[in-house]
Amino acid sequence: VKLLLDEGYEVAGATMHLYNNEDIGVREKTCCSLNDVEDARLVALKLGIDFHVFNFSDEFKLRVMDNFVDTYLAGGTPNPCIECNKHLKFGSFFERAKMLGFDKIATGHYALTEPDERTGRYLLKRSPDRRKDQSYVLYGMTQEQLSHTVFPVGRMTKDEIRAIAAANDLILCDGKAAKEISSAVLHDEKIGFFSNYKHSGLPEELTEFGVCRIGICIDANTAVKPFDVTVNLVPKNIVLGIGCKSDTSAKVIESAVTSALDGIGIKRISCIAAVGEVPELCSFCEKLGVPFKIYGSAELDGGEAECEQIALKSGGKLIIKEKEFDGISIAAAEAPVFLDFERKS
Repeated sequence: VKLLLDEGYEVAGATMHLYNNEDIGVREKTCCSLNDVEDARLVALKLGIDFHVFNFSDEFKLRVMDNFVDTYLAGGTPNPCIECNKHLKFGSFFERAKMLGFDKIATGHYALTEPDERTGRYLLKRSPDRRKDQSYVLYGMTQEQLSHTVFPVGRMTKDEIRAIAAANDLILCDGKAAKEISSAVLHDEKIGFFSNYKHSGLPEELTEFGVCRIGICIDANTAVKPFDVTVNLVPKNIVLGIGCKSDTSAKVIESAVTSALDGIGIKRISCIAAVGEVPELCSFCEKLGVPFKIYGSAELDGGEAECEQIALKSGGKLIIKEKEFDGISIAAAEAPVFLDFERKS
C-alpha cells in the first residue's frame, strides 16, 4: 500500500476473511485468518485509506479446505495456494473489487506482470528474487486478471520490504513469516485440522497418526541420535485377498466384501487380489475404482490360506485371517504406507 501511494495511486485496502485459526486446529499466526484482518485494518488506519473486509469463509471451505481433504484422501498432492488464488483471490475478490469500481487489484506476490508489445498479451514473469518467487502459483491467471493486477513488491527482496515497513513504523516487520494454510495443515498442525474434519464426514480411521522413535547413524564415528518423527496422516492401505469360483456373481462378491469390511470398521480398500481370473470380481474392482491383481498358483507357497498369502504379497500385517463371508473366502492385510516423515527433535 505504501509503495502504491508513493506512486500516486488512489488506494483502498481490502482483506479476505477466510477462516478462523480454530477451524484448522492451529494456534499460530496464519495467512488470511482473523488476526490478519485486524493487522490489515491497523495498517490502513495508519496510512489513511479506506478498508474493506470480504468474508469468503464459506467459499474457502468449499473450494480450498474441502478440496484439500478430498485430494489428500484420494492419494493426490493438494496445493491450497493455487486453489485459493484461482477461486478466491483472483476469483471472488477480483470480482468484488470490480463491482466496487476499482480499476486494478494489487497483491503482495513475488511475481511480475507486463504487456508484451509484440503480441499485445500480458505476461506473467518470475520475481528476480528466485528464493521467494511465487509466479508458479499464479499460472492460472487469465489475461483479464493479469491486465488488472499489479505486484508492487515483485522486484523487491524480503529484506527491502521489511526495511520500508520499519522505516514507516508499520507492523509485521519483525521477520516472522505467517504460515500459509498449506504449511499449517501439512506440517505441525495437521492433526487438529483433520480432527475437525472428523466431524464433517471424514472417516474415523483416517484421523489416526503415530509418533515413532528412530535413530540414525551417520558413520562409524557418529553416535546414534534418536529423534521423534510424526507419520503423516494417510488412509489405511487395505489389501483384500479373495478366493471364489470363477462364475461367482458381482452381487455375491459385493455382499461378502461389505461384510468383511464392516467387521473391522473400514470402508476403504486399496487393492483386491485373487488367485486366477474371476470376471465379475474384475468388474467389481472397476466399480470401486481400485486395482485388481491376479496371482497364479505357482506364485504361492502351496500351503493353505491362499487368500492370506495374496493379501500379504504387498507386505504389512494380517488384519483379517482367512474366513468365509457369504460363501467367499476373504483375508485382509494392512500394507505400510508412509508418504513422508517429519523430524520433531
